[in-house]
Amino acid sequence: MRSDLRVVAAGRGREGGTAPARGSSHGVNSSVRVETDGRGFSIARLLRSRYGYRGELRAVGEVTRDHLYYMEKCGFNAFELRAGEDAAEALAAFDDFSESYQAKAARPVPLFRRRA
Repeated sequence: MRSDLRVVAAGRGREGGTAPARGSSHGVNSSVRVETDGRGFSIARLLRSRYGYRGELRAVGEVTRDHLYYMEKCGFNAFELRAGEDAAEALAAFDDFSESYQAKAARPVPLFRRRA
């Protein structure tokens, strides 16, 4: 299990854009509406790459297993799954792909540059 990621069961969600993470003065929650809106992904990427944010960045809202791998690539490192999602199965999403061709927040150099 990866120690740099955290998956939690659904709780009472927070509507809106970003807010301090519950129970922590060092984290940021970003409300994600995967099916209709990609701003949560953009906010995560900007916080990590442009503003150098290194704390906990938690995705809350419509968080499902299918999107976890891509959310992690954008910079999320904590995920509050929607009701009905299995946390153990969700963690397996991070092993779906062995390598990422594109750059990501945690590894900004794309694969073709790493192999050069």
